[in-house]
Amino acid sequence: MAYEVQENCLFGGWTNTWSYEDDHGITIPTTFETREEAEIELDYFFEDCKMAFEEGHMPDIPDRHDFRIVEIKSEDNDFYHIQSEHESTLIDHELIS
Repeated sequence: MAYEVQENCLFGGWTNTWSYEDDHGITIPTTFETREEAEIELDYFFEDCKMAFEEGHMPDIPDRHDFRIVEIKSEDNDFYHIQSEHESTLIDHELIS
């Protein structure tokens, strides 16, 4: 099992927009071995955005509600997204609010 950070994109819905390039220039989606690692990276992302905003390099800070961490698993080299019941409840609550 692995975890990824997803962003709620206007036209794509919840998408893993985080990636890196390997030594051959191939773009690979960023995944994390544990939820804690994904949370640390997401926290770092928002700290970095806050600093960039305060220094005048960004017009605003992204909304934390537009990001989530989901568990994924690999089957036949394809990733399938598995959303926990807790995350579903949080998302449903946000949509109703």
